[in-house]
Amino acid sequence: MIDALVLVEAAMTFALSQAWRRSGYVERIAALGGAVAVLTDDPQATWPEGWKPVTHLSQALDAFPHVQAVIHVEAEQIFMDVGVALGGLAKFADHRPDLFTQWEHCLLPVGVGVRIYSPQCLRRAGNERMSEILTTVLAAPSVFTVRYDEREYVDVNAHLLDSRFSDHTAAAVAQATSWSLAGYLAVADARCHRYAGHSGNKVTDRRGMAAPYGFESRECADFPTYVMFDLTNRCNAACVHCPQSIGFTGQDKPSFLDFDVFKQAIDECVGRPIQFVRITADGEPLLHPRVWDMLDYATMKGVGPVGLTTNGAALNAANARRLLASGTFMVDISIDAASEATFQEVRVGLSYSQVRDNVLRLLDLRQDTGSKLKVMTSFVRQPANAHEVNDFHAQWTPLVDKVLIRELNSNVGLNDVAAAAEVPAGGRWPCPHFWRRVVIGYGGEVKACPIDWQGGLVDRPLAVSPIHAQWRDSFYHDHRMQHLNNDFRADSICRDCRDWQASPWDLGYEKVIRDLREREG
Repeated sequence: MIDALVLVEAAMTFALSQAWRRSGYVERIAALGGAVAVLTDDPQATWPEGWKPVTHLSQALDAFPHVQAVIHVEAEQIFMDVGVALGGLAKFADHRPDLFTQWEHCLLPVGVGVRIYSPQCLRRAGNERMSEILTTVLAAPSVFTVRYDEREYVDVNAHLLDSRFSDHTAAAVAQATSWSLAGYLAVADARCHRYAGHSGNKVTDRRGMAAPYGFESRECADFPTYVMFDLTNRCNAACVHCPQSIGFTGQDKPSFLDFDVFKQAIDECVGRPIQFVRITADGEPLLHPRVWDMLDYATMKGVGPVGLTTNGAALNAANARRLLASGTFMVDISIDAASEATFQEVRVGLSYSQVRDNVLRLLDLRQDTGSKLKVMTSFVRQPANAHEVNDFHAQWTPLVDKVLIRELNSNVGLNDVAAAAEVPAGGRWPCPHFWRRVVIGYGGEVKACPIDWQGGLVDRPLAVSPIHAQWRDSFYHDHRMQHLNNDFRADSICRDCRDWQASPWDLGYEKVIRDLREREG
């Protein structure tokens, strides 16, 4: 075990001192090993023998210059579990991050575990208050390394509790017979002990606790805010940047999402703060025999907004009228070219003039009917069409509500993308899909990644387990922690993936939808 300093942050009250005595708090602090400093505004108060009172963090670091880890403990952590904390210290020793935490993102009630800092991190952060240091570290994930305790100690409901001593937990402290995670759970009141969070945090985990990325927000803690449907693997094109032209598992077996499974997923979305429902496919969604029933059902249920992504080839006059009548919020039409020659090179199997005419007719019909459907044309930048980006913008900007230029991704390595081969200087960030989006595949399965054509991130069929249950289960927690810790198992498809670079922290496609909604007023 490495040489550690236990830093107790304390502002004592009579009730808290009584709780210390009852719970054997001082003895449990000693069981963590190493020296103890108490960070306090009242250094003249009576403190346990051997504890060094300091008024500033730098005093503690100067007094113990040889320690390799600083275990931060709050005075209110009556149910601090020594075994959990020592397990965290062992993990800190193995990985040596700037911060190892058993608070943020972790499946532990607040206050049971500890935060462990490297002394170098504390000095570099340059703050004297531990709360300020935490904010500094979490605000700069490319500067400070943070590792999260990935173990599932409790279920999602129990991790929302706050075990620290307060007026709410005083009764539990009086009833407790052991001072550990198990002891706390035996007396916890789920109504009184729920962690309140801090409204000032701009980015949080699902409890409202400060977090570096903010993916695991309270808004999508229980349910994804972005629900995507891959209706089919059948397509009428073989675009050069798409696995339809490369090959993928199951391509030889055309499949279509069952309508009843679709309805089950939509029904589960009703009444939830869904930011976007996207109807798309690992092929062309308009080839699904019940696509219009699906759009009608989703809009009738009031979930959404609902969007359709299509290559536009099947958007004939009749289908355009169906789309306009469906109540769909927006349609995203993939074109990827500003000329016939480039279109034929990129979007193999389709007709440029047909797609362009279909879009122009849709716009005319929208004008005639007064429909509020938003129309977006999109372009995947790649070597064959990069020279036409400006022309594409010039063609469509006066006509449609949004022109979207996407960067080419590798579809988790299925197609070769040399530009995505190197990790940026700032390092890798977690892929936000695991915190915001769920995909219902054409086979009725729930999967985590929208570009996972090979099914490497499939959880369970929706018919077996609803979205809500899967969103909170071990599958998602495990993959989230692999991403947060940048520590992937050998069999993870995320391990060598570079497509996370196209998934920024400040939202991607969701931001487009939000902007269109705000423009609508």
